[in-house]
Amino acid sequence: MRSFAPQRALEIIASQHGSGYGLGGRLVLTCAHLFAGVGPCQVRDKTGFGSVDAQVVWMAPQADIALVELPDTLPAWEPVGLGQLPPAQSGSLPFQMAGFPRWAFTQGETGNQSGRRAIPGQIHLGDTSPDGLLVVEPKRTPSELEVAQAPAQQQSPWQGTSGAAVVCDGLVVAVLHWHQNPKRPASLEATPLTLVTEDQDWQEHLRQHGIDPTLETVWVTSTDTAPKPVGIPSNLPLSGVVQFVGREEVLKQVHEKLQATSTVAITSVSGMGGVGKTELVLQYAYQHLRTHTYPGGLCWLNVRAEDVGLGLLAFARIQLGLPEPPDTPETLPERVQWVCRRWPGEPILVVLDDVTDYKAIQPYLHLLDYRFRVLITTRLKLLAPAQQLELEVLTEEAALELLRVLVDDPGRVDCQAADARRLCAWLGYLPLGLELVGRYLARKLDLSLAALLERLEAKRLAAPALERAEQMTAQRGVAAAFELSWEELPPEARILCGLLSLFALAPIPWPLVEQVVNQYQPTWDLEALEACRDDHLLGCSLLTRQGDQRYELHQLIREFFAAKLTQELCQEAPALKQAVATTLTNLAKTIPPTVTQADIGRVQTAIPHLEAVATDLTAHLTDDDYLWPYVGLARFYAEQSLWQPAEDWYRRCLTLAETRLGADHPDVATSLNNLAGLYRALGRYAEAEPSYVRSLEIVFKTLGQDHPSTQTVFNNFVTCLQAAVAAGQAGELSDHPLTQAMLAMLTEER
Repeated sequence: MRSFAPQRALEIIASQHGSGYGLGGRLVLTCAHLFAGVGPCQVRDKTGFGSVDAQVVWMAPQADIALVELPDTLPAWEPVGLGQLPPAQSGSLPFQMAGFPRWAFTQGETGNQSGRRAIPGQIHLGDTSPDGLLVVEPKRTPSELEVAQAPAQQQSPWQGTSGAAVVCDGLVVAVLHWHQNPKRPASLEATPLTLVTEDQDWQEHLRQHGIDPTLETVWVTSTDTAPKPVGIPSNLPLSGVVQFVGREEVLKQVHEKLQATSTVAITSVSGMGGVGKTELVLQYAYQHLRTHTYPGGLCWLNVRAEDVGLGLLAFARIQLGLPEPPDTPETLPERVQWVCRRWPGEPILVVLDDVTDYKAIQPYLHLLDYRFRVLITTRLKLLAPAQQLELEVLTEEAALELLRVLVDDPGRVDCQAADARRLCAWLGYLPLGLELVGRYLARKLDLSLAALLERLEAKRLAAPALERAEQMTAQRGVAAAFELSWEELPPEARILCGLLSLFALAPIPWPLVEQVVNQYQPTWDLEALEACRDDHLLGCSLLTRQGDQRYELHQLIREFFAAKLTQELCQEAPALKQAVATTLTNLAKTIPPTVTQADIGRVQTAIPHLEAVATDLTAHLTDDDYLWPYVGLARFYAEQSLWQPAEDWYRRCLTLAETRLGADHPDVATSLNNLAGLYRALGRYAEAEPSYVRSLEIVFKTLGQDHPSTQTVFNNFVTCLQAAVAAGQAGELSDHPLTQAMLAMLTEER
């Protein structure tokens, strides 16, 4: 395992309270000063196994390090890697740790309640204490409120983190000692593993649990680039992720595609904005920088910000130490070619991040020889299918795991599991949205997931939780990320985006879109419409194909397009809404009272969109048509014995009719008659009867006794009463005069 895993952090309960970190098997790393000696202790993981009795099996003779063994009734961990810092005299190295500091405690009814916190920071390589301890400076520090709320009897806000593992680049390098260095008031001290690495008992305990005791050297980092081993040129930017989750198989696919040819290998990772293309490729580069896969170098170029040719020349000069090309090659491509021919080592990885114009990079791709592997990130479909890797959103479980990591406290997510799943679904499992929301929650310690969901639903993409946070790889919030693709769209494609946002969050049948467009603008050529779809929306990863003639928008892209419809497309919006409402209403009119399987198959894919019209767009229908979406939906569900949704749609129809036209309008009578008919079909005669009575009262008053609609309601009422009598339920009916008179008449007839 080569990543920081805050969920491995455990509470140690002994003579003092502290933290530990699962190294592998059932072995936990912690510090020795928590214990009086080798023997029993307790280990707690509230989100996992709870609290168990454990054994302190080893304590370092001359260092503050100890090992605790968990009972064999618990499942084993995969082993982590162990590391040591490079022999540098200056510079710093980023680290991460997770523990249970005093400032994360709260005072509850049953005593102090601890909370796990993931804490990033910097190790200052040239700054050690006199006894050889490392100086570590956390970036996540307690607020005044957190310190004030912590249990008063504890002396330091960092008490409780003793024993937390200090992790650099996925390697455990030290154990937190927690005592503050007086020269650095904001810093802590940690015991490096190098103080115990030669101890034979230490090595034996590690091997028994499948852990390699060898210490791997961690690479030094500068202020703006990723760690790199000596001798491999690279300029990779720093990643802002806390832990990379959910993309392990995709990383393998990227590597397989790049190694699949003996010539220049060019692969693109494409997908919608915010899906994590840059981070995926950055993690791929990190991974293969560690394994020395590309000894010729890893060159990272942000194509949106810099010219490819100039970037390659700068890399060759700064990272490779190559001289400037002579004056003879006059053009920039010729100068790049001169450099590439003299580029030492192989293979070589060149990353072109955020490509928006393939023609701008194409001349340079032809200059590279078989040693180069080119990896592109883009929103566009640039290359042949065999060279593309379309990046999808995360799975639900990966999204939840990412959220657990980002909020610094997995228990906070797990104890609100249902809301966490709703939150991930609202974000459409988009990594950018999840990272922004996770970081927002980490700052808002008292905010529940349900309350955050309410904020998101109220403010949509304008919510502060979806704006860019600091220390992220991504440079934009969700709306800003989508804006880059929007800027590339011509006016017709933007109108199509606004139109598609009016459909439900479900696969959209393309023939239905064509019908809407014909309503909106009959002169819009269908071939031009397809070009907008294929070249711009699909081409920019704003739309996905979901089978034969069906297309779908991501949840947040639909939100983005809906906002654009209200803002930039406001002049077109009324006509687009009317076209969608009219088209779907015309379809609803074709759903007969008795629905067949053929009818179901014909309209089924349009049902979610008909529901969207009934929910949001009936204001754009005439008084002659506005009931039809509800009637069509109720018929569709009733004939499949889906009684509850059928009843819901009839009731919503009744409410709308009363609101729109008044309580005594004939449309209200029609809606009451439809609802009563459903109750009658279900044998719920006592519920059907008052609706029939009220419907009859309205039509008697507004249409007269001889009107066909009046006769229809009357006949339906008689049929209902006859069925109630036959079922022996006449006594359950009301004492309304009309009902009682009709029952008397039926009794006389019998």
